[in-house]
Amino acid sequence: MVPSHRPGMTGNVLANFRRQTYKNKRLLVVENGDALGVYEREWPFPEVRIIKSQATSASGARNAGLNWLRLFHPGAFVVTMDDDDYYGPEYLSEHALHARPWRINGKRWGWVSFDSGVVYFGNGWTPGPARGLLLGGTMGFFEHPELRFDESVLCGEDSVFCREANSLGMSTNLLTAQHYCLSREGSPDAHTHKAKDSKIWRYAGFAGIRVGGGKALCSGPPPQGPTGR
Repeated sequence: MVPSHRPGMTGNVLANFRRQTYKNKRLLVVENGDALGVYEREWPFPEVRIIKSQATSASGARNAGLNWLRLFHPGAFVVTMDDDDYYGPEYLSEHALHARPWRINGKRWGWVSFDSGVVYFGNGWTPGPARGLLLGGTMGFFEHPELRFDESVLCGEDSVFCREANSLGMSTNLLTAQHYCLSREGSPDAHTHKAKDSKIWRYAGFAGIRVGGGKALCSGPPPQGPTGR
């Protein structure tokens, strides 16, 4: 499921989906904001379903997608993606491998693409049970009627979602750092989380490995080398 309000990201969304090696996949695009009507005009693909939402936030668009799934595919296994990030070929396969009832799987930022290049922040990343933040564009879970994103929260709604899932008795689980690269390219204002690069580094404890290569490196082994700003 991909909420999309950026019309310039249609090619990235399609590339992320078609790149996946997992066979039994379907794509639900929730058009909102400036992207309303864009996908429907450009995408004659039978495995893609496009719905429209008047939501003004990613949370509202994700809720529109969940409402549609509850109506037509109750109990479906849902994997979230964002329209501007990079998802490696095994992203959906990893989620399918770890899918469990009453559990939300997801990622944080292990690989990040800045205008200045790709950085690996995954040192110290330990897959397994985890409380707190899982990024909203990296979650996998079985649809549950009480699961909703808080539309009153403009930023950090993913951490609220995880807390509320925990209160329902669901566990949260951290997957590997691989197969996903968060995009921080362009102006901070172009992102839902409007943090400057320095803030992302601070969140990561200023311990990252600058990688000489592109986003697709996230599908390979973690890089080795000195960490630092």
